[in-house]
Amino acid sequence: MRRTALIIALLAISVSAAYAQAQKKPTGPKYDLATEVTVKGVIEEAKDFQCPVSGGMGAHILLKGNDLVVHLALTKFMKDYDFNFEKGDEVEIVGSKVIMDDKPTILARTVTRGQSTYTFRDAKGNPLW
Repeated sequence: MRRTALIIALLAISVSAAYAQAQKKPTGPKYDLATEVTVKGVIEEAKDFQCPVSGGMGAHILLKGNDLVVHLALTKFMKDYDFNFEKGDEVEIVGSKVIMDDKPTILARTVTRGQSTYTFRDAKGNPLW
């Protein structure tokens, strides 16, 4: 009986922790149409990391010689829609340029590679993920 109660208690704690993580709200800068820019470049690096903009594990790219971090979307969104970017890809990014952690940052609305355009936010800058 004690073992069953202990297992139930541990499950409740695990579920509670998972729920709290899922409810984590974004704390980073917000998309601002007034700061929207278009930037062209070559991807130097594509990486996922815990992101205050998306509130979870997010996909990001760095452009060569630009010192910009480009925030794309939640990693899950990228995988669900089979969006992937790699080092060497030439891209054009439309997004809101903000400062985050004292670094120039772009919150991407669209990324165009070749003839394909990938949309991460609607025309008002609201996330699609």
